[in-house]
Amino acid sequence: MSQLTKELNHVEESNYSVQKNLYQSNWITNLLSGISAFVPLFIGGIFVIHGNLSLAALMAVYLASDRIVIPAVNAIDHFNKLRSSHTIVKKYDDLMDSLSLEDAQNTMTHQLTHTILPVQFQHVSHQYGERMIFKDIHLTINKGNHILLKGPSGSGKSIFFKLLLRLETPQEGTVWYNNIQDDKMSFAMLTQHLYYFEQQPLIFNDSILFNIALDDDFNDKQLRYVIRQCNLTELIQTHGWDYHVGANGERLSGGQKMRIALARILIRAPKFILLDEFSAGLDKENAIFIREVIHQEVETVIEITHDEHVNQNLYTDIYKIDNERIIEVNS
Repeated sequence: MSQLTKELNHVEESNYSVQKNLYQSNWITNLLSGISAFVPLFIGGIFVIHGNLSLAALMAVYLASDRIVIPAVNAIDHFNKLRSSHTIVKKYDDLMDSLSLEDAQNTMTHQLTHTILPVQFQHVSHQYGERMIFKDIHLTINKGNHILLKGPSGSGKSIFFKLLLRLETPQEGTVWYNNIQDDKMSFAMLTQHLYYFEQQPLIFNDSILFNIALDDDFNDKQLRYVIRQCNLTELIQTHGWDYHVGANGERLSGGQKMRIALARILIRAPKFILLDEFSAGLDKENAIFIREVIHQEVETVIEITHDEHVNQNLYTDIYKIDNERIIEVNS
């Protein structure tokens, strides 16, 4: 397992621990809030029964106490969220620092000025424990290839992408990137030359404009062109560029989220893109639209899917994973 994978796992474990502690803290806070509301009401009820306090006065005191308790509970909740966010941000910063160090140490990658293609898998074998995923596979990805890689769930399609992205290192064999060996290649350099499109893209709790541009500078002509490309014109005309989409895009439909993620990639004029089961859970109309746009606009594409009904005319090469091998099939 590569260092990056270990670091990502560490971040995920830390995030789980933080969320668990946050849940426990909120549970205790809510319990104490309930007690603080019930006890005064109970005691006040006794006073009302004995005639020492009017019911109207009790209700007035109870409502007044809510004005104190509820803001206090909210303040504690926000404090816990801020404290947990600080821990996550620190772990993320540590991860980014490790990636920068890895990139600086791999000086040979500066030979790559414009492309990582061709990518060549030579005698690559990979396994998890006793389970063999790939055995002595050979595959070359050339500029202009549109490759479809099929296989049932669990066959190793996602592992192939992890090997390609240097998220994992093959136990045997070598992956070459434009004649540079994989152990001389950094993940940071790879991300400069290819884009990754998956079924659950990251959508920020911000405006449509931010989710596409990510604070990079694009002119109006580029922005108008990409929203036409990605069929977002109606969304922009209805809500505007500054429309906040909510956490994880909760104010958008599934198709709108995917088309915003697509616009985020296309506006950067990608040459090489990986499609990772992006159409799973997506309606047929949006899946067909997004797939056709990508194949029209992007020079080199690799898609992994278990969908047997894709338009195979979009691809120059079709492969399937069978018995630990990647074999070419007739379209």
